Amino acid sequence: LYFTDYMGLAQQYVLIMLALGVVSLVSLAAVPAVVSWLGKRRAWAGSMLVGVLVLPLVLLVPRGPAAVLPLMAIVLPIGFTNAVGAVAALSVLGDVIDYDTWRTGSRRAAVYAGVITFVVKLNAIPGGAAALMIAGLMGYQPGAHNGPQAVLGLKIAYVIAPSILYALSIVFAWLFPIDRRRQQIIQRRLEAREARAALAGPSVAVLATTGLE
Repeated sequence: LYFTDYMGLAQQYVLIMLALGVVSLVSLAAVPAVVSWLGKRRAWAGSMLVGVLVLPLVLLVPRGPAAVLPLMAIVLPIGFTNAVGAVAALSVLGDVIDYDTWRTGSRRAAVYAGVITFVVKLNAIPGGAAALMIAGLMGYQPGAHNGPQAVLGLKIAYVIAPSILYALSIVFAWLFPIDRRRQQIIQRRLEAREARAALAGPSVAVLATTGLE
Protein backbone atom coordinates (compact mmCIF):
# COMPACT_ATOMS: atom_id res chain seq x y z
CA LEU A 1 0.00 0.00 0.00
CA TYR A 2 2.82 2.41 0.87
CA PHE A 3 4.69 1.86 -2.40
CA THR A 4 1.84 1.08 -4.77
CA ASP A 5 -0.63 3.74 -3.63
CA TYR A 6 1.12 6.50 -1.68
CA MET A 7 4.42 6.42 -3.61
CA GLY A 8 2.62 5.88 -6.92
CA LEU A 9 4.79 2.91 -7.88
CA ALA A 10 2.16 0.31 -8.70
CA GLN A 11 3.90 -0.66 -11.94
CA GLN A 12 7.43 -0.51 -10.55
CA TYR A 13 6.68 -2.33 -7.29
CA VAL A 14 7.20 -5.78 -8.77
CA LEU A 15 10.58 -4.73 -10.13
CA ILE A 16 11.67 -3.38 -6.74
CA MET A 17 10.61 -6.55 -4.93
CA LEU A 18 12.30 -8.65 -7.61
CA ALA A 19 15.53 -6.73 -7.05
CA LEU A 20 15.20 -7.34 -3.30
CA GLY A 21 14.77 -11.07 -3.86
CA VAL A 22 17.67 -11.29 -6.30
CA VAL A 23 20.02 -9.44 -3.96
CA SER A 24 19.06 -11.72 -1.07
CA LEU A 25 19.54 -14.83 -3.21
CA VAL A 26 22.92 -13.74 -4.57
CA SER A 27 24.06 -12.71 -1.09
CA LEU A 28 23.59 -16.24 0.24
CA ALA A 29 26.97 -17.20 -1.21
CA ALA A 30 28.75 -14.76 1.11
CA VAL A 31 26.54 -15.20 4.16
CA PRO A 32 28.37 -18.21 5.73
CA ALA A 33 31.63 -16.26 5.72
CA VAL A 34 29.95 -13.22 7.29
CA VAL A 35 28.26 -15.30 10.00
CA SER A 36 31.50 -17.16 10.73
CA TRP A 37 33.45 -13.90 10.99
CA LEU A 38 31.00 -12.00 13.18
CA GLY A 39 29.49 -14.92 15.06
CA LYS A 40 25.84 -15.95 14.88
CA ARG A 41 24.58 -13.57 17.54
CA ARG A 42 26.40 -10.50 16.22
CA ALA A 43 25.47 -11.29 12.61
CA TRP A 44 21.82 -11.64 13.57
CA ALA A 45 21.75 -8.42 15.61
CA GLY A 46 23.85 -6.58 13.04
CA SER A 47 21.54 -7.50 10.18
CA MET A 48 18.62 -5.99 12.08
CA LEU A 49 20.66 -2.90 12.98
CA VAL A 50 21.27 -2.23 9.29
CA GLY A 51 17.53 -2.55 8.74
CA VAL A 52 16.83 -0.02 11.50
CA LEU A 53 19.28 2.44 9.96
CA VAL A 54 18.32 1.96 6.32
CA LEU A 55 14.55 1.43 6.34
CA PRO A 56 13.71 4.98 7.59
CA LEU A 57 15.52 6.36 4.54
CA VAL A 58 12.40 5.37 2.60
CA LEU A 59 10.70 8.38 4.20
CA LEU A 60 13.15 10.69 2.40
CA VAL A 61 12.51 9.25 -1.05
CA PRO A 62 10.36 11.45 -3.32
CA ARG A 63 7.08 10.11 -4.66
CA GLY A 64 6.60 9.03 -8.23
CA PRO A 65 8.88 7.36 -10.81
CA ALA A 66 11.87 9.33 -9.51
CA ALA A 67 11.76 7.11 -6.42
CA VAL A 68 12.81 3.95 -8.27
CA LEU A 69 16.56 4.50 -8.27
CA PRO A 70 16.79 5.66 -4.62
CA LEU A 71 14.66 2.67 -3.58
CA MET A 72 16.94 0.35 -5.53
CA ALA A 73 19.89 1.77 -3.58
CA ILE A 74 18.02 1.08 -0.32
CA VAL A 75 17.11 -2.43 -1.45
CA LEU A 76 20.77 -3.48 -1.84
CA PRO A 77 21.78 -3.40 1.84
CA ILE A 78 18.36 -4.60 2.99
CA GLY A 79 18.49 -7.58 0.65
CA PHE A 80 21.95 -8.53 1.87
CA THR A 81 21.10 -8.19 5.54
CA ASN A 82 17.84 -10.11 5.03
CA ALA A 83 19.93 -13.05 3.85
CA VAL A 84 22.38 -12.68 6.74
CA GLY A 85 19.59 -12.41 9.29
CA ALA A 86 17.71 -15.43 7.97
CA VAL A 87 20.77 -17.69 8.04
CA ALA A 88 22.01 -16.38 11.40
CA ALA A 89 18.59 -16.84 13.00
CA LEU A 90 18.40 -20.45 11.84
CA SER A 91 21.94 -21.02 13.09
CA VAL A 92 20.94 -19.66 16.49
CA LEU A 93 17.99 -22.05 16.47
CA GLY A 94 20.51 -24.85 15.92
CA ASP A 95 22.37 -23.72 19.03
CA VAL A 96 19.13 -23.80 21.02
CA ILE A 97 18.45 -27.33 19.79
CA ASP A 98 21.97 -28.46 20.75
CA TYR A 99 21.55 -26.96 24.21
CA ASP A 100 18.20 -28.67 24.65
CA THR A 101 19.71 -31.99 23.52
CA TRP A 102 22.56 -31.61 25.98
CA ARG A 103 20.28 -30.72 28.90
CA THR A 104 17.47 -33.20 28.28
CA GLY A 105 19.15 -35.94 26.26
CA SER A 106 16.25 -35.82 23.80
CA ARG A 107 16.49 -34.91 20.14
CA ARG A 108 13.64 -32.51 19.50
CA ALA A 109 14.89 -30.63 16.43
CA ALA A 110 11.68 -31.34 14.50
CA VAL A 111 9.58 -29.90 17.32
CA TYR A 112 11.59 -26.66 17.43
CA ALA A 113 11.55 -26.35 13.63
CA GLY A 114 7.81 -26.87 13.56
CA VAL A 115 7.15 -24.31 16.27
CA ILE A 116 9.34 -21.68 14.57
CA THR A 117 7.68 -22.26 11.20
CA PHE A 118 4.25 -21.94 12.78
CA VAL A 119 5.15 -18.74 14.66
CA VAL A 120 6.64 -17.11 11.54
CA LYS A 121 3.55 -17.86 9.47
CA LEU A 122 1.23 -16.82 12.28
CA ASN A 123 3.09 -13.53 12.72
CA ALA A 124 2.57 -12.55 9.08
CA ILE A 125 -1.22 -12.48 9.47
CA PRO A 126 -1.66 -10.09 12.44
CA GLY A 127 1.35 -8.06 11.32
CA GLY A 128 -0.21 -7.15 7.98
CA ALA A 129 -3.61 -6.65 9.57
CA ALA A 130 -2.16 -4.32 12.21
CA ALA A 131 -0.50 -2.17 9.54
CA LEU A 132 -3.75 -1.81 7.63
CA MET A 133 -5.64 -1.09 10.85
CA ILE A 134 -3.23 1.68 11.90
CA ALA A 135 -3.41 3.31 8.48
CA GLY A 136 -7.21 3.04 8.48
CA LEU A 137 -7.61 4.46 11.97
CA MET A 138 -5.48 7.43 10.97
CA GLY A 139 -7.82 8.05 8.05
CA TYR A 140 -5.78 6.82 5.09
CA GLN A 141 -7.92 5.96 2.07
CA PRO A 142 -6.29 4.24 -0.95
CA GLY A 143 -6.72 6.13 -4.17
CA ALA A 144 -8.01 9.26 -2.43
CA HIS A 145 -6.47 12.59 -1.47
CA ASN A 146 -5.11 12.03 2.04
CA GLY A 147 -4.18 14.71 4.53
CA PRO A 148 -1.01 14.90 6.66
CA GLN A 149 -2.51 12.86 9.50
CA ALA A 150 -3.53 10.02 7.19
CA VAL A 151 -0.13 9.99 5.50
CA LEU A 152 1.55 9.94 8.91
CA GLY A 153 -0.54 6.91 9.85
CA LEU A 154 0.63 5.10 6.73
CA LYS A 155 4.26 5.94 7.47
CA ILE A 156 3.88 4.77 11.07
CA ALA A 157 2.34 1.48 9.93
CA TYR A 158 4.83 0.63 7.19
CA VAL A 159 8.11 2.29 8.20
CA ILE A 160 8.25 3.72 11.73
CA ALA A 161 6.61 0.87 13.66
CA PRO A 162 8.63 -1.87 11.90
CA SER A 163 11.83 0.07 12.60
CA ILE A 164 10.97 0.29 16.31
CA LEU A 165 10.19 -3.44 16.48
CA TYR A 166 13.46 -4.18 14.69
CA ALA A 167 15.29 -2.08 17.27
CA LEU A 168 13.71 -4.05 20.12
CA SER A 169 14.62 -7.31 18.38
CA ILE A 170 18.26 -6.25 18.30
CA VAL A 171 18.32 -6.22 22.10
CA PHE A 172 17.00 -9.78 22.33
CA ALA A 173 19.39 -11.03 19.66
CA TRP A 174 22.40 -9.36 21.28
CA LEU A 175 21.53 -10.73 24.72
CA PHE A 176 21.12 -14.29 23.46
CA PRO A 177 23.24 -16.21 25.99
CA ILE A 178 24.80 -18.92 23.79
CA ASP A 179 27.84 -17.32 22.21
CA ARG A 180 30.57 -19.06 20.18
CA ARG A 181 32.50 -20.22 23.24
CA ARG A 182 29.48 -21.70 24.96
CA GLN A 183 28.32 -23.41 21.78
CA GLN A 184 31.73 -25.05 21.44
CA ILE A 185 31.46 -26.30 25.03
CA ILE A 186 28.00 -27.73 24.36
CA GLN A 187 29.21 -29.38 21.16
CA ARG A 188 32.18 -30.99 22.90
CA ARG A 189 29.94 -32.36 25.65
CA LEU A 190 27.49 -33.77 23.12
CA GLU A 191 30.32 -35.41 21.21
CA ALA A 192 31.77 -36.83 24.44
CA ARG A 193 28.37 -38.27 25.39
CA GLU A 194 27.99 -39.92 21.99
CA ALA A 195 31.54 -41.29 22.14
CA ARG A 196 30.90 -42.84 25.56
CA ALA A 197 27.65 -44.34 24.34
CA ALA A 198 29.36 -45.80 21.28
CA LEU A 199 32.06 -47.44 23.42
CA ALA A 200 29.44 -48.87 25.75
CA GLY A 201 27.66 -50.69 22.96
CA PRO A 202 24.75 -50.27 20.53
CA SER A 203 22.01 -50.62 23.13
CA VAL A 204 23.51 -47.94 25.36
CA ALA A 205 24.06 -45.71 22.32
CA VAL A 206 20.37 -45.90 21.50
CA LEU A 207 19.50 -44.97 25.09
CA ALA A 208 21.96 -42.06 25.03
CA THR A 209 20.54 -40.58 21.85
CA THR A 210 16.99 -40.84 23.14
CA GLY A 211 17.73 -39.42 26.57
CA LEU A 212 16.99 -42.68 28.42
CA GLU A 213 20.49 -43.49 29.61
